[in-house]
Amino acid sequence: MKTENERGAAAHEREVPTANDRAEPSAPPRTIAPTEDRRDDHRTPDDPGAVGAPESATFFLRPRSDTTSRRVSETPILHGRTCTVDASADVPLEHVFRQLVAAYLAGADEFVVAEQGGLRPATRELVRTFTRRTSGPEVVAEAKDRVTLQIAPDRSRGPLSHELRQMYDLVARSQETAGTYLTGVEPLHAADLALGDDAIDRHAWLIERTLNGPPGAQRPAEPKALAVDPIQVLLLTRALERVADHAVTLGTCAAQLSDCAVPVGVLSSLQTHHRQVVDHLRHAYEVSEIPDVARANEILDTGDALHEAHRTLTESLLVRGAAAGLTPLASANLGLALQSIDRTTAYAQDIAQVGLDRAIVRRLATGDAVRSEPRAGPRRAAVAAAVRGAAS
Repeated sequence: MKTENERGAAAHEREVPTANDRAEPSAPPRTIAPTEDRRDDHRTPDDPGAVGAPESATFFLRPRSDTTSRRVSETPILHGRTCTVDASADVPLEHVFRQLVAAYLAGADEFVVAEQGGLRPATRELVRTFTRRTSGPEVVAEAKDRVTLQIAPDRSRGPLSHELRQMYDLVARSQETAGTYLTGVEPLHAADLALGDDAIDRHAWLIERTLNGPPGAQRPAEPKALAVDPIQVLLLTRALERVADHAVTLGTCAAQLSDCAVPVGVLSSLQTHHRQVVDHLRHAYEVSEIPDVARANEILDTGDALHEAHRTLTESLLVRGAAAGLTPLASANLGLALQSIDRTTAYAQDIAQVGLDRAIVRRLATGDAVRSEPRAGPRRAAVAAAVRGAAS
């Protein structure tokens, strides 16, 4: 790839393939969706790395004899952006998957996965995983050595706030399911949590793809009561996505703990703390939907108390005598479960902060005074006292 200095020096000079390039055996070209900031206009459209390249352009990376890559702008196959990724035994399939997801988020509407000598079963499975974890891509053509997916225009999609609410409902359900596994009574279905996480990723990636849409793109109208700031939407999406990841972590730890001899009191304390954190997450998301300064501050204070409760529980269950008889495996998974629950509290705090920010912006817009409303003290004390009781 060219450096910035090299691209600047070639601002008025279009590169063309050399004789060496043409003489080399040609592999299926690798393409990536253009993601440069189109506001950076100091380069000219004649530069292959320039901002002024057409938005629908497909970029190909071709190997050169000097082991560098040359980037040229080509006419797109379709009227939308296309991403072609070469798979091979030398390239980890996870790398192929990451490139497909990155192109999806950037707005590509056609994806081609090619493999010389024919697609391996693992590569075909990767394509199925990509379609399962994204919203829109469908296989439209399949051959021995490549498969093509396209996204059909979807005009029925609802507002981002509705997409976020659906995502939150799935996240809350995954956390509640993981919490039931801590009892040691409910049957463990860790695979169900993983599949649920795929559905959550589908919502998260669709939201990010929508936010990355071209400037001026039409989006479904939001409710008048909720002004949507793209940065806040992205913060909410990322926080919910991480909470879902921690549900999978918690379920995995619960599966390990079920195979260990763990005192009932230890699991009961862990479950009580987790239920309080799930309630905190629910309140945090509610205040992000219906912003209120006093309520947001109350929820943030509750989160601070839950962080303090985590420290108390960690000391009680792992440092002092409560876990003295646990095996190393049980102690390790108990520590990971506590850490995962505390990270969920932290992400719930981020969500509540969005609610506070939205409430403040609304007050500023209407000219209302922004003042402190100290109503959270009794609730914070009550939460802290309840968790101290559970830890004891």
